[in-house]
Amino acid sequence: MTKVGILLERNVEAVEKLLARFRAMDVGQVVAHTELVDLIGLRWTLPTGEPHARDRGRYYQITRLARKRYTEETGGIELLTVPGTGFRYPTGDEQICGGLRTVRRGTRSIARGTRSVANTKTERIESNSLRKNRDHLLENLRQIEEMTKLRQKLLTAEAR
Repeated sequence: MTKVGILLERNVEAVEKLLARFRAMDVGQVVAHTELVDLIGLRWTLPTGEPHARDRGRYYQITRLARKRYTEETGGIELLTVPGTGFRYPTGDEQICGGLRTVRRGTRSIARGTRSVANTKTERIESNSLRKNRDHLLENLRQIEEMTKLRQKLLTAEAR
């Protein structure tokens, strides 16, 4: 068994406890870090009052795993971080804004990759298969661009 597997097995029970707490949250509700620390039974501080680094790292690992699983289970609802406080269940508006941010980020990433492929001079491409992939991608992008222009015309005509 790998070291990562051992760490994950050790955290399964704690992740399940956090998931149960996350599932019980209502829209806009905040769950505090201190509540989650108590729930999973970690020592957040040393007797001297200083943070216990090992448990703090484990806490972040457990919360990251639990939030990731919660997002997967709920079909994309991501708990928001409230700095210094805990996690908050998003409102509908916040879910939409977060989704739109993700789409914009993905769109920009696709656009950068497309520009990189489109601006490559064909004489610099040594592999025939890569040249075919480039041509195929550019043809698909031309079709998408044409459909987008047509859609924009239709939307403009409907608005009149």
